[in-house]
Amino acid sequence: MSLIRLAALVMLLATITSKPVTQLKLSKYLKGVDMCSTCVTFGNENLSQLYQNVTGPTIPSNCTVLCKDLADSLTYQICIYLCSGAGFNPFISDVQKANPDPIYFCELLNSCPTIVGGAASISNTYVVPTSGSVGTTFKVEMTFAVTNTTGTGQVKLTVNPPDTTLKPFSSSYLNEGFEIGSYSAKFEIKTNSSYPVGNYTGTLQVCSGTCGMTNPNEATLSSANVKFTIK
Repeated sequence: MSLIRLAALVMLLATITSKPVTQLKLSKYLKGVDMCSTCVTFGNENLSQLYQNVTGPTIPSNCTVLCKDLADSLTYQICIYLCSGAGFNPFISDVQKANPDPIYFCELLNSCPTIVGGAASISNTYVVPTSGSVGTTFKVEMTFAVTNTTGTGQVKLTVNPPDTTLKPFSSSYLNEGFEIGSYSAKFEIKTNSSYPVGNYTGTLQVCSGTCGMTNPNEATLSSANVKFTIK
């Protein structure tokens, strides 16, 4: 059972019960496109390649050369937009500072909002059902309270299989900050014959920035443990 196969089976559904922090827009160039999520998606797919490009034996001389070998026309256009907006040398510096963290990369580019001092606390967690046979869909839910406005971050579920030779699998979603209020997030784990029977443990997290990273302004604001059993 591969990590990729397991991760593909975890679906995140998020229910927001209070208005999130206002999103930034690429309105000047890409009307209606959310700047932060576009940048983070771009970073997820291309930051490693950009890092190789700017730390190799031949460093590109400008944004056009740096971006020209990326996957497709849209990716190239986003790269040019971000690079030109930051300036070539600052963009290279941000790539070097941030790799492999796409959220921090986009905060450095001012594409995602950064707020210092965000605070949140997980109030309750639920797993339904707590045990089931192979083929069961386990629903994991949490409620959390934001007591101080947050910046860009993640809400994440990481699950540890009972077989310790298998890597944990996870699912997360990007948020661009929460205002003070109450929120809930739901995850569904659809099991099949590739899931070994046994006891599974999981960790729910509300994070500032990317969960598990230690760049500036990144931290786990709250976490809670859950468990379920496949019989």
